[in-house]
Amino acid sequence: MDNTPDDPVVATGFKATRARKLTPAEKEANRVLAAARAPVEHGFAHRKNSHRSAHDDGHGESNDHNSAEAA
Repeated sequence: MDNTPDDPVVATGFKATRARKLTPAEKEANRVLAAARAPVEHGFAHRKNSHRSAHDDGHGESNDHNSAEAA
């Protein structure tokens, strides 16, 4: 898989169904993809959580008691 700006690649995993289970090779391919994806996803999560304050509930609004609603 060459990673060039002129020819981007999107790698997706294999999906099993009730009727068709994954082969061992497909399972291994999913593991390899997940191992490559995990550090990137963790980086996004750390970046997302790095700006939150102690009063933030994680839903975009502050639980600060000094807000306009509390006044």
